[in-house]
Amino acid sequence: MFTYENIEHAPNNYAKAYIKRKQELQQTFDDPDAMTPEVSCIVPDEKFTFAHLDRIIVDPYVINGANLQERINQIRWQNQLPGVVWARLYRQGENRMEMKQELANLLLEDFVSIPAIINNDNNSETLRDWATRINNGQMAFFTTDLQGT
Repeated sequence: MFTYENIEHAPNNYAKAYIKRKQELQQTFDDPDAMTPEVSCIVPDEKFTFAHLDRIIVDPYVINGANLQERINQIRWQNQLPGVVWARLYRQGENRMEMKQELANLLLEDFVSIPAIINNDNNSETLRDWATRINNGQMAFFTTDLQGT
């Protein structure tokens, strides 16, 4: 997933953390549906400075009737944090957000396993295809991260 798989080949310390973008991942994994990865971080004391925060980009989820962008913006405002909160934009006709919202709704109902997603005909074809690709190892790098969360 990293641009320099051997960090000794990175031209500087910053480059060691560079992550492959969509086109590079599509080539690496021979998967035309691979997308740019999303990164989250965890810090030991669970505190992360927002002193230099520029913007927060969130998917436009609606969870239990609450819009995520509005909720995060409210938290930002209450804590007097700098920056802005933007909803991620998707291309017209792209159905990725619908699939993510569908998955979020399933997770709210109960724990959802990959086989359960695949075998439930009530789930959209897009979601079942995504789960099948994970199940078949086409997105093994993602599966490892998913299992660790």
